[in-house]
Amino acid sequence: MEVERRRSIALTVIFGLVILLSVIFFFWGALINRGTVNIYADAPFSVRIFEGGQYECPSSPCEISSSSGDKTFIIEKEGRQSLVQEIHVDLWGEKAIFAELFINPYIEESLEFPEENVAELVIENKKLLEKNGQIPIVIFQNEVSNVQIYNSHKFALINSDQGAYKVDIK
Repeated sequence: MEVERRRSIALTVIFGLVILLSVIFFFWGALINRGTVNIYADAPFSVRIFEGGQYECPSSPCEISSSSGDKTFIIEKEGRQSLVQEIHVDLWGEKAIFAELFINPYIEESLEFPEENVAELVIENKKLLEKNGQIPIVIFQNEVSNVQIYNSHKFALINSDQGAYKVDIK
């Protein structure tokens, strides 16, 4: 009877230790072994932690609690280039990531050009003039032939057989 009693006490102690260690291990992973990462970016954006979770951030800074250790954060926003940032999250520490998400460049075909109210330019006798003007904007050293003029309010691009010229109209 004494042997059975000792066995049951030993089994109870072992079972209690297993349960206690399981509870400590759970609390360590879920609550104690944590650090905070604040992510500053143009909101709204989303954050994925490599081998971790995914978070939607409606405002900036976005505060994410993560287990300590080396982590890889992938910060994404629609129409922007993703940013991959590796960071070491300290136990009970706080880190900050300042993310600048650049716009994805793209080329779009347009059927209309915006209309600008700019003066028409002409070349007469080696001089670049406004169409009805008398004062030259620029005087060329040599004769310019086969001329195409592209102008705006500030600059003019003159393409000719002799080369291309950029002229500051202002």
